Amino acid sequence: EQELWRSRDGRQADLGVFARASRADPEVSPIEWFASAGLQWRGALPGRPDDALGVAAYRGWASGRLRDADPDAFRHETGLELYYRIQLLPWLAVTPDLQYIVEPGAIPEAGDAVLAQLRIRVSF
Repeated sequence: EQELWRSRDGRQADLGVFARASRADPEVSPIEWFASAGLQWRGALPGRPDDALGVAAYRGWASGRLRDADPDAFRHETGLELYYRIQLLPWLAVTPDLQYIVEPGAIPEAGDAVLAQLRIRVSF
């Protein structure tokens, strides 16, 4: 994570970038490689300094074992995400999230999908 910009007009607002990558054991995981990156704007709305608006993209690559089982069917999954984290209390956040997924499950014939979800985070 890296901060790219911070408001200088007295508002508590900043823009940051994030990226992550991981690898799983292809003998036990259908997704061997995963990478994601995005931008998060904290304090995007006036009066809501702890809320965050974010956009991200991710890609997961099917494991070699899965591709070997059916080379024409399994490749990769790509997704785009838009979210808004609402910090209700210091210990409680609710995040509506919308994702557009290309080739869900790494199956080309599956067709693209739209996923809406609501995350609740409780910190204690």
